Amino acid sequence: MRVPHYLAGLCLAAVAATSVAAPQPPRFETAARSVRLDGVRLGTDLTPSGYLNSLRFTVAYDPVDAQWHLWTLTANPGVYPTSGFALSDVVHATSADGYDFTSTGTLSYGPGGVLPANFGATIDPPVSYLRAVKAGDSWKLLAWHANDQQSPSRWGQYNYNTSISDLGPDPGNRVVTHQGPVSALVTGPGGFHVGAYGLVNDQLYLRVDSLFRPGVDRDGGGIARFAYSDASPPLVEDWSAYGEEAELFRGTPYFWFLESNPGGGRTAAYAHNAGRVLACGGLLQAFYALRDVNGGLTQNNLWYLESPDDGMNWSAPQALFGDPAFLTLDGAWAPSARFSNPEGVIHGDRLRVYFRWQQPDAPGGSVDYVVALDSELACDGLFSDGFED
Repeated sequence: MRVPHYLAGLCLAAVAATSVAAPQPPRFETAARSVRLDGVRLGTDLTPSGYLNSLRFTVAYDPVDAQWHLWTLTANPGVYPTSGFALSDVVHATSADGYDFTSTGTLSYGPGGVLPANFGATIDPPVSYLRAVKAGDSWKLLAWHANDQQSPSRWGQYNYNTSISDLGPDPGNRVVTHQGPVSALVTGPGGFHVGAYGLVNDQLYLRVDSLFRPGVDRDGGGIARFAYSDASPPLVEDWSAYGEEAELFRGTPYFWFLESNPGGGRTAAYAHNAGRVLACGGLLQAFYALRDVNGGLTQNNLWYLESPDDGMNWSAPQALFGDPAFLTLDGAWAPSARFSNPEGVIHGDRLRVYFRWQQPDAPGGSVDYVVALDSELACDGLFSDGFED
């Protein structure tokens, strides 16, 4: 059977609020490649014990020096939450091709920033998921911190919240200016969201734990946008369950598990903590994974949305890969693979998606790797993820 060189995604539905038909999703090559750090594949090979910590990664491309940058955890397994999970345990690495990375060292808190103790933390808040963004002339690292199982929380205002650290104009800088946890004047998003998806055009995008509300055309559990002010601590508009939010479940085989089962054979699910919102030309693009409510990876696909108006209105969800059965990893077929943790990066006029590739029937048992797949994509500009100049 002849394998097509590119995978074409399905057409998106029209954006209901604007009646503007969305373009087709990016078309992807079929040959995925493993991502390596110092010669070892991220995932099972690099961190086989405990939490598979190297799946907690983010990638960025800097057009200034034409270098790819990777940030990840490498504790194997570490002792959660006190050893191997702090911001100072995050490893930075660079690459010329975005596949084979060489580590440069770990991050550290620099002068001029705040420290977690300023916000009620008695230990360095453990990092769960990372996102690198370009904000004006500076690069920033967003870190989401999970819920402490002890009460009161040992990581204070970082609990179930996102923190932001400034890297300056060089993403390779490892001495960060820490800005603290995201806050608001009255009610911030801490305790209401499970991951940071991006910072685009002065808007912070968070995957929120909202619920359905009568008269509001969404089901909850989506991607919400918050007006962002760069400060220490970082400030966003007050949390509102009625704010702009991308609908992630309608038209899919899944429903937001905090809502009532709508029937029709749909599976209770949630959008995973690790996703991405980025700007490409005049569009915003969102990439995410739907996971079984019990935490299992459900599909050999990822999900995709577009917004033509800076996150005010979004298209209907669509599967990102038109026919994932054609995908190979490092030249080998893997039809039983399951995908999650998508990360998107614009490099030049193309898009690269990084994601978790789980192969449950691998010889010797289930394995998980970080892989990358390129698309054909025409953008008006380079990576544009942050503030408008």
